[in-house]
Amino acid sequence: GKGEKIRVVFLSPKAKECIKAYLNKRKDVDEDLLFPMTVRSVQRLIRQYAIKAGIGKKVTPHVIRHMFATDLLGNGADLRSVQMLLGHANITTTQIYTHVTDKQLRDTHKRFHSKR
Repeated sequence: GKGEKIRVVFLSPKAKECIKAYLNKRKDVDEDLLFPMTVRSVQRLIRQYAIKAGIGKKVTPHVIRHMFATDLLGNGADLRSVQMLLGHANITTTQIYTHVTDKQLRDTHKRFHSKR
């Protein structure tokens, strides 16, 4: 639609395998379009699967994106790589995600260093 951004999505080998299996079963899907989904349909799918998984909190694409970035940083990914994966034009936007990992570091320091 008008004004929508096209995003590059990186897929794990397992995700690629699942998509290929889906396409093999669904002969009516045009592979060139792959998944012609609207933003709203993605939001709806995420909400449905969160409910099926028993997740009580509100799950949105933004929440998943935030978890993705936080997980990368928490496991040692560098800020520039995370910036590129998220498509942020400015590194300061990506730095917002570091507050979570900084808190984890403080908690770990307090838990282990404050023992007597």
